[in-house]
Amino acid sequence: MNDLISKKKIRELLNSTLDNQTIEILHHSDPSIIGIKGVIQLETKNCLVINTLKTDKLTISKKIIVEKRSGKFIFIVNQTALIIDGNILYGNLKTRKKRKYKGW
Repeated sequence: MNDLISKKKIRELLNSTLDNQTIEILHHSDPSIIGIKGVIQLETKNCLVINTLKTDKLTISKKIIVEKRSGKFIFIVNQTALIIDGNILYGNLKTRKKRKYKGW
């Protein structure tokens, strides 16, 4: 049951704009940005522009550009944490809506 709820929430997230979503980088090919939290300011086909929050790693908030395909991300949606692979996020909103996901 929980798995069905999270798949539904992931589909809703993928079919909406990612701008202003809270995000944390769980895994990435660039190890220096792992664990950074922030809010997505802009989404492009390949990248996310994130306004970071002050954390232990960062003493000031700043904008970073993160490649989608190289990581796994945690999105906080309605008090629920959703872990999403960057390959699923690849593309803009229009292409994500058209894409079929195997096993869903």
